[in-house]
Amino acid sequence: MAAIIVGGGYSGLLAARTLLADSRFSGEIYLLEHSHTWGGLLGSTEHKEGGIFDHGFHVLQDTEISFLNKIMRSVLPDSAWLVKRGTEQEIRGLFAQGALQSSSPYCDLRSFTSTVQAAARADFYHNISQQSRKEFVGKLAVPPSAYAYLQQRFGEYIAKNILQAPLSKLFGKEASALHPYCCRLLPLDRIGLFSNAEITSLPLAYQAYVLATSETGLPPAHLAATRDRYYPHRYGMKFMIEAMLGQFPSQRVKLLSNTRVTQIHQHPSRGVDAIELAQPGHKTMLTNVDLLIWTGGIAPLARLLKVEAAQQFELEQGPRTTIVNLLFDRPDTLQGLCYAYCYEEDFTSFRLCSPANLCPDAVRRGLYPFTVETIQGVSAAQPTSPAALIKQVVAEAKQLGALHPSSQLRWAEVLPLGTGYPLPSLENIEAICQLRREVEALELSNLLMVGAMARDNLFFQNDVFTHCYQQVDNFMSFTKGRS
Repeated sequence: MAAIIVGGGYSGLLAARTLLADSRFSGEIYLLEHSHTWGGLLGSTEHKEGGIFDHGFHVLQDTEISFLNKIMRSVLPDSAWLVKRGTEQEIRGLFAQGALQSSSPYCDLRSFTSTVQAAARADFYHNISQQSRKEFVGKLAVPPSAYAYLQQRFGEYIAKNILQAPLSKLFGKEASALHPYCCRLLPLDRIGLFSNAEITSLPLAYQAYVLATSETGLPPAHLAATRDRYYPHRYGMKFMIEAMLGQFPSQRVKLLSNTRVTQIHQHPSRGVDAIELAQPGHKTMLTNVDLLIWTGGIAPLARLLKVEAAQQFELEQGPRTTIVNLLFDRPDTLQGLCYAYCYEEDFTSFRLCSPANLCPDAVRRGLYPFTVETIQGVSAAQPTSPAALIKQVVAEAKQLGALHPSSQLRWAEVLPLGTGYPLPSLENIEAICQLRREVEALELSNLLMVGAMARDNLFFQNDVFTHCYQQVDNFMSFTKGRS
């Protein structure tokens, strides 16, 4: 059996490891990546003077499948992982109202003015009454947009005056044009508004929407993330990716970087039969395909399979993410947090990250790394030159209190990451779902779609990895069941 995996990001690498760990699979694997690097978003860049920086903040997290966890963790020895237990204090925070909120990344309105709190509380209670009445008569609808999701969850006042602004800052779109999953991505699906005693008096469903007085020490059911999170002791996700690649047996796994799929041939009974590839300077064809695992996005796959709608529709891309990597002469002042969101509307910075708080090995030559993620293209007032962007994010970090006022910048570099994903607008999500349905209608039995949006509401990293494993496992069970 020959398996072809398109996409050299973590999902593609995980699919290969899953096949190799399955005793039912004994064939060859061709792993294709269109760029010259592996790992996708879970990659790192090594700067000549500044050293290694990850592409933003990333950690791995245990799933609900123990064998999948074993596959993921066995890349490195147990002693080579830094493990953050699920019940430990949050590693995320939030800058809101000009101050660092270190207990939770969710917006805590208890730090807002008494006038805002009173209005928010009154509308929250009114909303509970309204939604309960709709639920009783069977008219509680699934929210069609991010704004409707916030409105249904918290009421009009909080949705309009507090939570829709961060969505516009990140995506450059009104919340009413975005998919509801965006509210979990930031995250905006919980708020702080009540005391612990008041929370217990709320309807049970609404208790999950609000934060207790402190997230620290709460039972696991009340925490945003309760599974173990882990990261290599040696700083740089690239080393984990290199370890994965190094463990692939060369006689069974063929790694083809700088490789694009230019055509997919279909057979009436066998499904995908052959794939044409383009590499620098030459083209080739892989024939007798037994399994094609596609992790490279639904739209490119649909175009190669000549789905008519894919030729007519161009997905709108999301704003460009630009990372500013910095080295300072002293530690940051993020109070031990690995990162904190910044929802302040007039700030270019969107997420401020402390690599050393995640992994002490990130400190190099006595200098402390600091990373600022910015979203470019959503405001005409944003700096356009690298020097101006560096100057602005450093000033913002000091103004927010993320850096000590006397911290001295020793090195900096700007790294544009491009878009990396289609804009999660309602129009885009519906188009991707339609393309996926049309691909599924082709009934190609040896094609597995893996990655974000490979099924409805599949967006988040852990869900994507779990789905990847389940797809491969189900295919092997079905294939061996027929033989």
